[in-house]
Amino acid sequence: MVEFRNGQMEILSTQAKNKIVKEIKAQTQSSNIIKGQVACRGAKAKYKGKIKILLSSAENQKVKQGDFLAAIMTTPDYILAMKKAAGFITDEGGVTCHAAIIAWEMNKPCINRQRKF
Repeated sequence: MVEFRNGQMEILSTQAKNKIVKEIKAQTQSSNIIKGQVACRGAKAKYKGKIKILLSSAENQKVKQGDFLAAIMTTPDYILAMKKAAGFITDEGGVTCHAAIIAWEMNKPCINRQRKF
Protein backbone atom coordinates (compact mmCIF):
# COMPACT_ATOMS: atom_id res chain seq x y z
CA MET A 1 0.00 0.00 0.00
CA VAL A 2 1.21 3.47 -0.85
CA GLU A 3 0.22 6.49 1.22
CA PHE A 4 0.37 10.12 0.13
CA ARG A 5 0.49 12.59 2.99
CA ASN A 6 1.46 16.26 2.81
CA GLY A 7 2.64 15.78 -0.78
CA GLN A 8 4.98 12.93 0.14
CA MET A 9 4.67 9.31 -0.98
CA GLU A 10 5.51 6.46 1.38
CA ILE A 11 5.34 2.70 0.85
CA LEU A 12 3.69 1.26 3.94
CA SER A 13 4.63 -1.94 5.71
CA THR A 14 2.13 -4.78 5.86
CA GLN A 15 1.54 -3.98 9.53
CA ALA A 16 0.77 -0.31 8.79
CA LYS A 17 -1.48 -1.27 5.86
CA ASN A 18 -3.41 -3.73 8.03
CA LYS A 19 -3.90 -1.05 10.69
CA ILE A 20 -5.32 1.38 8.12
CA VAL A 21 -7.62 -1.24 6.58
CA LYS A 22 -8.83 -2.27 10.04
CA GLU A 23 -9.64 1.34 10.99
CA ILE A 24 -11.45 2.02 7.72
CA LYS A 25 -13.55 -1.13 8.17
CA ALA A 26 -14.37 -0.16 11.76
CA GLN A 27 -15.41 3.34 10.69
CA THR A 28 -17.66 2.14 7.90
CA GLN A 29 -19.26 -0.69 9.90
CA SER A 30 -20.01 1.35 13.01
CA SER A 31 -21.57 4.36 11.33
CA ASN A 32 -22.80 5.82 8.08
CA ILE A 33 -21.38 9.18 9.11
CA ILE A 34 -18.05 10.55 7.92
CA LYS A 35 -16.46 12.94 10.37
CA GLY A 36 -13.85 15.58 9.72
CA GLN A 37 -13.16 19.26 9.32
CA VAL A 38 -15.99 20.92 7.39
CA ALA A 39 -14.58 23.18 4.70
CA CYS A 40 -18.00 24.01 3.22
CA ARG A 41 -21.48 22.97 4.35
CA GLY A 42 -23.21 23.31 0.99
CA ALA A 43 -26.81 24.36 0.48
CA LYS A 44 -28.64 21.56 2.34
CA ALA A 45 -28.72 20.44 5.97
CA LYS A 46 -28.23 16.75 5.06
CA TYR A 47 -26.76 14.91 2.10
CA LYS A 48 -26.99 11.31 1.02
CA GLY A 49 -25.26 9.56 -1.85
CA LYS A 50 -22.76 6.97 -2.98
CA ILE A 51 -19.10 7.63 -2.34
CA LYS A 52 -16.73 7.08 -5.26
CA ILE A 53 -13.09 6.78 -4.25
CA LEU A 54 -10.69 8.16 -6.85
CA LEU A 55 -7.04 7.20 -6.65
CA SER A 56 -6.19 9.73 -9.36
CA SER A 57 -7.91 12.17 -11.69
CA ALA A 58 -7.67 9.50 -14.41
CA GLU A 59 -10.67 7.88 -12.67
CA ASN A 60 -12.94 10.94 -13.06
CA GLN A 61 -15.41 8.89 -15.11
CA LYS A 62 -16.30 6.84 -11.98
CA VAL A 63 -18.21 9.81 -10.55
CA LYS A 64 -21.84 10.07 -11.64
CA GLN A 65 -24.29 12.90 -10.96
CA GLY A 66 -25.02 12.99 -7.21
CA ASP A 67 -22.09 10.81 -6.08
CA PHE A 68 -19.60 12.02 -3.50
CA LEU A 69 -16.03 12.29 -4.71
CA ALA A 70 -13.48 10.93 -2.21
CA ALA A 71 -9.76 11.44 -2.84
CA ILE A 72 -6.57 11.97 -0.91
CA MET A 73 -6.67 15.52 -2.27
CA THR A 74 -7.98 17.20 -5.39
CA THR A 75 -6.27 19.26 -8.08
CA PRO A 76 -7.64 21.13 -11.12
CA ASP A 77 -7.58 17.79 -13.00
CA TYR A 78 -10.56 16.66 -10.89
CA ILE A 79 -12.87 19.50 -11.99
CA LEU A 80 -14.97 17.39 -14.41
CA ALA A 81 -15.79 14.91 -11.65
CA MET A 82 -16.29 17.70 -9.11
CA LYS A 83 -18.95 19.31 -11.31
CA LYS A 84 -20.97 16.06 -11.26
CA ALA A 85 -20.35 15.26 -7.59
CA ALA A 86 -22.75 16.18 -4.79
CA GLY A 87 -19.77 16.91 -2.52
CA PHE A 88 -16.15 16.14 -1.72
CA ILE A 89 -14.27 14.14 0.91
CA THR A 90 -10.50 14.47 1.18
CA ASP A 91 -7.77 13.17 3.47
CA GLU A 92 -5.40 16.09 3.03
CA GLY A 93 -5.81 19.82 2.99
CA GLY A 94 -7.85 22.16 5.08
CA VAL A 95 -10.28 25.01 4.72
CA THR A 96 -8.07 26.67 2.07
CA CYS A 97 -7.22 23.58 -0.01
CA HIS A 98 -8.31 23.08 -3.64
CA ALA A 99 -11.37 20.96 -2.74
CA ALA A 100 -12.55 23.55 -0.18
CA ILE A 101 -12.21 26.46 -2.59
CA ILE A 102 -14.09 24.61 -5.34
CA ALA A 103 -16.75 23.57 -2.81
CA TRP A 104 -17.29 27.21 -1.85
CA GLU A 105 -17.55 28.21 -5.51
CA MET A 106 -20.01 25.39 -6.30
CA ASN A 107 -21.81 25.60 -2.90
CA LYS A 108 -21.23 21.88 -2.30
CA PRO A 109 -20.27 20.17 0.95
CA CYS A 110 -16.60 19.40 1.56
CA ILE A 111 -15.11 17.45 4.46
CA ASN A 112 -11.44 16.96 5.23
CA ARG A 113 -11.50 13.60 6.96
CA GLN A 114 -9.28 13.47 10.02
CA ARG A 115 -7.44 10.17 10.03
CA LYS A 116 -6.14 8.73 13.29
CA PHE A 117 -3.33 6.48 12.02
